[in-house]
Amino acid sequence: MARKGHNVKTISNKPRDIPGLVIDVSELSWGESREAYLMQLRIKKASETSDAELMEKAMLGLNDLMAKVVKAIPQDFLIEDAPPTEEIDWSEPANFDLLKQDKFNVVYELYQHMITPEGAGKN
Repeated sequence: MARKGHNVKTISNKPRDIPGLVIDVSELSWGESREAYLMQLRIKKASETSDAELMEKAMLGLNDLMAKVVKAIPQDFLIEDAPPTEEIDWSEPANFDLLKQDKFNVVYELYQHMITPEGAGKN
């Protein structure tokens, strides 16, 4: 169930299409997918141990991964001072810092859904 004002609606944890959001995992290697999973484990471990260095490394790794698969993001996913989304090169990992925190989570959750067996081939 979507929160009020939240752009993503889910049914049984399966995201619906989000206008303006394009993610293409067709060229993602198994090694890159494996690394994404390991990053999740590093983030969890860093949280549990309050390891800021490990957390920073894992978060930057997520930016690198998203830069490989995200092709377009809707303007309302960006912070207020961001340039128009069509002017942003999403293949540059640092540009993901322009996303609102909760919207990065939406993009990442959709990516995760797309690489699971039931989500493979979507979007």
